[in-house]
Amino acid sequence: MQFGALLGGSVVLARRVFLVPLADQDALVDQPGQPGGQDLAGDAQVVGQIGEAARVLAPGGSLVYDTVSRTAISRLVYLGAFQTVPMTRIMPPGRYASGRLRTPDEVTAALARSGLRNRDIREFKPRNALSLVRAILARRSGRITDEEIPPLVDFVLSQAARPQVTYLGHAVKR
Repeated sequence: MQFGALLGGSVVLARRVFLVPLADQDALVDQPGQPGGQDLAGDAQVVGQIGEAARVLAPGGSLVYDTVSRTAISRLVYLGAFQTVPMTRIMPPGRYASGRLRTPDEVTAALARSGLRNRDIREFKPRNALSLVRAILARRSGRITDEEIPPLVDFVLSQAARPQVTYLGHAVKR
């Protein structure tokens, strides 16, 4: 990857801020229907997992993460449409819980406690919400595959003051 060159140092990529492997795997809980899927049991694990990422980064190294914000719309999308409503369900029920949703301020504070300085947060969203709904319905009916969703939806990164659903961030080890 070219992230190291772009960000000026070593890079750790986290699928989500809560999926960085911990030295103590007992802190993680397996998710039903998600082979190898893991979730946090609570806030202390977020700090522990971010701390583990910080531990393996060299000074000046970057952590690139994505997560889901805690807003009314994110609850509607992730807790409702994506895992509860049969015609739009794209993940197993229980994959997300409200305790897993994190505001940018909470993530930034957890990063700071681990010696990481958050440098940027960008909202990750479809350019048009209707295109996402159409793609999800097509995926649920088997007309398209997961790989065909991104070009149909045209996801964008925006510098929103308050990300409403999903966001990506970049933090640097001090």
